[in-house]
Amino acid sequence: MLADCDACATLGVKDLARDVAAVAKALREKRANIAHYDSEGMTRDGDAHFGNGMITWFKDPSGNILNLVSA
Repeated sequence: MLADCDACATLGVKDLARDVAAVAKALREKRANIAHYDSEGMTRDGDAHFGNGMITWFKDPSGNILNLVSA
């Protein structure tokens, strides 16, 4: 699914790591199952969680929980 999102197709690997929020938005538009987890020191804005970096979680079609993280 990640390879199919428009944002991923136009972003390089470095850009992907810096723009987790845009990728999360693109995944949601492709009907990805975005997950949210409460964690101390993290705040949420839309589908991205912020703390010492940015992270978003989602489930693949097999139910595996995956994440995208930027430092």
